Amino acid sequence: MKKFVASLAVLPLAFGLAACGSNSSEQGAASGESGDPITIGVVGADAVHDAFVEEAKAEGIEVEIQDLSDYNQPNPALENGDIDINWFQHIDYLANYNNSNGGDIAVLGGTEIYPLGLYSEKYDSVDQIGEGETIAIPNDPTNSVRALLVLEGNDLISFKDPNVQYPTVDDIDTENSKVEVVAVDATQAALSLGENAGSVINNDFLADAGLEATDAIAVDDASSDAAKKYANVFAVQPEDLDNETYKKLVEVFHSDAVQQAVSDNTQGTAIEVNDSQEELNKILDETEKALQEQQ
Repeated sequence: MKKFVASLAVLPLAFGLAACGSNSSEQGAASGESGDPITIGVVGADAVHDAFVEEAKAEGIEVEIQDLSDYNQPNPALENGDIDINWFQHIDYLANYNNSNGGDIAVLGGTEIYPLGLYSEKYDSVDQIGEGETIAIPNDPTNSVRALLVLEGNDLISFKDPNVQYPTVDDIDTENSKVEVVAVDATQAALSLGENAGSVINNDFLADAGLEATDAIAVDDASSDAAKKYANVFAVQPEDLDNETYKKLVEVFHSDAVQQAVSDNTQGTAIEVNDSQEELNKILDETEKALQEQQ
């Protein structure tokens, strides 16, 4: 989900979503049941999407990648029918969206779990970060929770309640924490890296900061059971869960060629998600319920 490198035509959405400067993909093969291209909304298109489009074309499926500028756009675009599928979020983010917006967007299939990392231009290890320095984290609810847990797990902050499952910045015990935390837009967490001791940066925006996944000085454990809710997914409207062409695209993602592109793009740090559609939607349901209980 990072920067797109292919020189393919941008395809603006009818209702005017702003693209972030990357190109969209157009290929000339037959596609969905209507014969129209399948439009997939992403944030931060990259070489993985390029490989995916090429593999889909080889399977006779025409895909258009619509690169959107921030995380607030792909779910409304899906609900409005401006795109067919989106591919940008993990299950926890989708659960928050559905709960907050009365949505019923569902999981078509899984892609990868990407470790969430702490990056720094000033320091080579967490231990070098000084007392009272500032760490930037993404401000969207789900990624901020995950970012705070990364900081807590590396003894940079403490929580007032050590058992809190969905912490916010307000849950930080400032008197017993080593650093101060500032929550900013996910794009700014990357772009402001040099202004702080470090930033927790989503993989979508690493390229914007000139970083690679292996540059992180701390990461969460993407292979743990607790990380299942951070599985990135293809998301669709519920009525499209059984669309055979869409389901074929999930298989395309797990092809050798696309998986090699993922490995190259993440320096081997991504964990492939092979859980079934049913299993992933069960995790979505459980996460939605857990979030509701926290309110």
